[in-house]
Amino acid sequence: MKPHIKDKLKKAGKNTKRLQLSTGRLKDVPKEVEGCSGLVNLDLFGNNIESIPDWFFKLQKLKFL
Repeated sequence: MKPHIKDKLKKAGKNTKRLQLSTGRLKDVPKEVEGCSGLVNLDLFGNNIESIPDWFFKLQKLKFL
């Protein structure tokens, strides 16, 4: 995981609406994203994520992936 992605995840919280984690060398969806219940837009472009965790489907406000 690239350092700028770690910084973004530290600042993310339940009121975060947009999170850009593109080209972050991610292999999994970071666990910190689970706490972003207000997330509407999640950018994971350019990573190597192969599966989506079960908790991901609890992000009910997510419209753009």
